Amino acid sequence: MNEDLEMPPSSDARQTVHAQLEVLAKKLLGFSAVDAVQNRVKKAMLREALARTQGNYAQAARMLGVRRQAVQQMVARYDLGPWTESMRRGS
Repeated sequence: MNEDLEMPPSSDARQTVHAQLEVLAKKLLGFSAVDAVQNRVKKAMLREALARTQGNYAQAARMLGVRRQAVQQMVARYDLGPWTESMRRGS
């Protein structure tokens, strides 16, 4: 067997490297890649729920399994207010 060939990293080694990269990204950027992906997914889910409910926060909250106030907070956090207001008016 050729000793110059490297074995692929084990699952544990990949997880360790991934965790170290996440820590580094958080230090450099102020947020992790996982946080960024989670926020994109949450925003997309919120947009879809609001579209399906024609902007009704209470119905969107039931679809998402959260309280109406949580939907209101997410709308503010993701700056979706004008989008949902125009959707309600049918513009």
